[in-house]
Amino acid sequence: MGALSHYIERAGVATTGVSLIREHVAGMTVPRSLWVPFPLGRPMGPADDADFQRDVLRSGLALLNSATEPTVADYAHDAPMGDPAGEWACAIALPQPEPIDDADALVQALLDEVRALAPWYDEGRRKRGRSAVGASGVGADQIELMAGELVRFATGTEQEPNGEEPNWAHDRPARYKYITDDLRAFYHEAMLAQPGSQPRGDADLHGWVFGQTQLGEVIRMAADRVQEMGDRRLAPLIIGLIPAGYRSRTLRTW
Repeated sequence: MGALSHYIERAGVATTGVSLIREHVAGMTVPRSLWVPFPLGRPMGPADDADFQRDVLRSGLALLNSATEPTVADYAHDAPMGDPAGEWACAIALPQPEPIDDADALVQALLDEVRALAPWYDEGRRKRGRSAVGASGVGADQIELMAGELVRFATGTEQEPNGEEPNWAHDRPARYKYITDDLRAFYHEAMLAQPGSQPRGDADLHGWVFGQTQLGEVIRMAADRVQEMGDRRLAPLIIGLIPAGYRSRTLRTW
């Protein structure tokens, strides 16, 4: 939509918009856009909160009166998280993630985490009758293969194909974005299947993955690897790997 705004403006019609990814609209130098700190797929904020969504819409429209040059304005509020009382914690007990300097040991640590979650993932899939795992081209039955692939990429120790390759839906390095999507979906679905694990909002969900799991650290390492590759064409991969606001880490960099 940011690109379309240039064509519409040339016809004499002023435009404004709402963006979930600041880098996209800033790179396109759009006439006006309101950046919102919400998860992908929710540009107006949380569902069923008409007052909050109306405020987002009005803030975007207000740029028509205030922005006289290309502008990306920040929305002033985070999305509501529901009941703020108490501190949410995932009911699934996982080992505390640790910095690991050996690729094989890191693969094993991530596999241990995946195996601990697998029974809860299976239970959640049984109850729902569906799963979001599969964007990479392979299913949850190969989740351990996905975990190994992501660690090898993150640590720069990729291996050449040895025998028949899985039916990946994407080539490298874009493949790793979809592997990450599948692993995060696997973790989310496993966590939500555990009684008492209902998060209050996306911040709880992302905070658990990127603050309390080995997977979160591996994903950050993968994003660092993409950045180190220095190919500007791969920049969107970093945005796709980690939600806005979760690039910082408490564990050390590889």
